[in-house]
Amino acid sequence: MNRVAAAIAGAALLLAVPAGLKTEYAEAAGGTSYPDFVSTLDIGAIECYSCSDGQFALIGDNSARELYIYSDGTLAEEGDGAVIEGGTLLASDEGLYAYRHGTDITQLWHEGSDLLFADATGQSYTYSDGTVAESSAKFTPDNTVDFGNFTAFISADGKLNIIDTTVSGESKVYEDGAYSQVTAAFDGALAIRDGLLCIISGDTLEELEVLPLEFRFIDKSHETQIAVGDSAALLRHVSAEAQFVTVAARKYVTEIDLGDIGSEYFAVGEGGTFMTSGSMSALLLCTSGDADIIVTADGKTYITDTVGVTSAASISPAPFGHGQLNYSAGIYSSPYMCGATELTVLEPGAKLEVLYELTVQNNAALTADFCRVSYTDENGAATEGYVASGFITAYDFSGEDGQFGEPQTPEDYSEENAVLTVVLVLVIVVLVIAGVAYLAYTSNSGKRKKERERTAEDREDDEEE
Repeated sequence: MNRVAAAIAGAALLLAVPAGLKTEYAEAAGGTSYPDFVSTLDIGAIECYSCSDGQFALIGDNSARELYIYSDGTLAEEGDGAVIEGGTLLASDEGLYAYRHGTDITQLWHEGSDLLFADATGQSYTYSDGTVAESSAKFTPDNTVDFGNFTAFISADGKLNIIDTTVSGESKVYEDGAYSQVTAAFDGALAIRDGLLCIISGDTLEELEVLPLEFRFIDKSHETQIAVGDSAALLRHVSAEAQFVTVAARKYVTEIDLGDIGSEYFAVGEGGTFMTSGSMSALLLCTSGDADIIVTADGKTYITDTVGVTSAASISPAPFGHGQLNYSAGIYSSPYMCGATELTVLEPGAKLEVLYELTVQNNAALTADFCRVSYTDENGAATEGYVASGFITAYDFSGEDGQFGEPQTPEDYSEENAVLTVVLVLVIVVLVIAGVAYLAYTSNSGKRKKERERTAEDREDDEEE
């Protein structure tokens, strides 16, 4: 996106994303709206193209002077690798560039990893990250390519011919348009048909299809303009139960920083906007407008368009009915600790009623185990929400203010056990009394002996006098 263009031809220009191709972004009243992010590259009929590992270049007839390059462009897929109907070549805006040349570009080709092009004057050039330099290389067209078990070529009358090299004489001819420039790529072959770039794919002649490719790119220009809307208030709303969602594969998400929601737009996190490679489980924090704010087990928060299908958290019995805080801790609207979900902060020793527990073992998207609690302040105002389980220890409310609870009979209680317990207690009491009496006797005996010894000494002193 920010690469420097060093152009040697007149009026050369490097464009990050071609003007007029950005995705439209609709604001949502009250809530927020998640952008589509996917823009279609419309350059008119394809004049020429070239591809190599990790790079795809093409020229269209809208302006034959503009060179478009997909870096790391990949075929968008569904299911188990089936090319979607119509086909899509997908790239990010960070890998999409347009170079405007001084004259019409007539040919594109790769020599190894080097991209070259020729213009209407017959001069050849190399192109690398916006830097253009003259070259003496010449374009040599090759309209016969091998891919898989096939050989493809274009006949003089513009027909596409494909030969199965594993079966002698087996071939297939496509007469559904005028074909040109066939190239092996994407485990198949590419060819231009009536100004559309098509992919040829399949394992047998009967299965071979020619599908037009659509060029799309992830336009990230709107990720910094996702409105906060009413999200701040919704993030502090305590729902009846925590909800989880499964974000499908190939869905766009944007990492956001919930530590900064005081502005008009969400602060974008380090991960930015990307397409998920596989499905992932997440805790749903809130839904605002047509967007969900979610958090994954690694503690990262994202915004995406509404997932729709939610599942309730799996709860566990409360580890104890009442508890107190070991440390200063917050009560949160969701089982996720951040400033945006914080309802109140309590001091160590605060007393809580513990309703139930949510554990990571039963809810994989949690960042820690949480207890659903209720706290009543000195004014009688109650706050219900979530506290991390590690901050709470059991606390017995009985006896506070002289209010003792009813004694609870043990589950293994029986009359025989009760009698035995009483007998044991009596034996222990007798032993204790006997021990105390013995200690008292021995102590007094020692005192009496000392007294007798002292009296004898006094008599001897009197007699000597």
